[in-house]
Amino acid sequence: MGTQRKPTRDEIDELLALLPSFEKTDEPIAEWSKGSVDWETKRATLSYPSYNDAVMAFHRLIHRPQWLHVDYQKARPQDLARNPDRIPAATLDQITALLTWIVRGERFCDGHMDSCFEEGIPQAALRRLNRLNADAVPVIVAGADVAKGSWVVILLEDGHFQRALVVDHLLQLRQRLGVPDLLALDIPIGLPTDGADWPRTADLAARTFVGPRRFSVFTTPPRPVYDAPSYSAANALHRQLTDKGMSRQAWALRAKILEAEAFITDHPNTIEVHPEVCFRAMKGEPLNFSKKTWNGQMERRALLSAKGIDLPDQLDEITGKAPPDDLLDAAAAAWTAWRCVRGRGEALTESDSRPPLTDRGLIWF
Repeated sequence: MGTQRKPTRDEIDELLALLPSFEKTDEPIAEWSKGSVDWETKRATLSYPSYNDAVMAFHRLIHRPQWLHVDYQKARPQDLARNPDRIPAATLDQITALLTWIVRGERFCDGHMDSCFEEGIPQAALRRLNRLNADAVPVIVAGADVAKGSWVVILLEDGHFQRALVVDHLLQLRQRLGVPDLLALDIPIGLPTDGADWPRTADLAARTFVGPRRFSVFTTPPRPVYDAPSYSAANALHRQLTDKGMSRQAWALRAKILEAEAFITDHPNTIEVHPEVCFRAMKGEPLNFSKKTWNGQMERRALLSAKGIDLPDQLDEITGKAPPDDLLDAAAAAWTAWRCVRGRGEALTESDSRPPLTDRGLIWF
C-alpha cells in the first residue's frame, strides 16, 4: 500500500463522519472571492476559494500518514475520477490514492477540490470507504506482563478492551488466540552481549524518562549470565563482566527472558515495553503514586480509560485472581502495541529516526 500504514477502523470512522456534511446540497463547499485588476499598477488578483469547515477538516485528515498515499500519481487516481462508476469497486489503496489526489491537486490549481466535490468524487470515495470499513478485519494487539511465573495478557481489538487471560507460556497465547498483529512484552528483548555494551542505553533512558519511578526499571544483565546454573554463579559472572552485582529480581526473570528469546525467533512481531514508561507517556509527566497502592492503581486505570481502554470491573475466575497491578501493566503494554501498529509508537533510542519494530534492545511506548 502506498501509505505508511493502513488506517484503523476508528480513523476511517473519523473521516466518514464528514460525509453527511458533503452530501448536503444546500450548503456550498466553497465561497469564491472576486478577482480584480488594478490597471494603474498592472496587477491582478485572481479569484480563489475559501472552503467550509468540513472540507478543511477533510484536507487536514488526508494529510495524516495513514491517508497520504506516497505514490498516488503512479496509482493513476485520475482514471477513477474520470470514471466514477468504478469507485464502488476500488481497493483501499486506490481510494487512498484518490483522496490524496483530491487534496494535493489544490496545490497546483485553486478550486481543484471544489470541482471534485461538485462532481461527487470525494463523496463516492467515502461511501466506498464505508463499505471497505464494514468488511475490514479488526486489528488485534496484546500486552503481556509476568505475574507469578505466568503471563497476564490483555487483548485489544481496534484499540479497545477485548479480553484478559493468563497463560503459562507464550506459545499457549498463540494456541488459544492465534497471532496478534503485534505483541508487547514487559520483558527485556535484546540483552547486552557482554560487559562492553552494558548497561543498555534503553534502560538508562527509561530510568530518566519515568523520573521518580526510576527504581522500577532494572538494568538488564548481559546475556551470558543467564546460562549460569545458579544465582550465585550468575552473580559472580555479572560482577566479572560489569563490576557490579546482579539483583535477585533480574535472576528471577531468567525463565521468562529465555522463553521470550526463543519465542520471538518465530514471532518477530513482538516488542519490548516497560509499563511505567507507557504510563508516563500516557500522562505526559511522572505518575504520582506507586502501582502497589490504591491511589496508584486508580491513577493508572483512569489513564487507560482516557485512552479508550476500559477494563471491566470483574474478570473470569482465573484472570480475576491476577495481581491488579500486573493487569494494569499488561493493559499499558497493549496500549503501546496499539500505538505502534498505528505508526505512533516511539522508542527510547539515541537515534532521531524511528527504528523498525523488529530492532531489539529498545523500549517502546
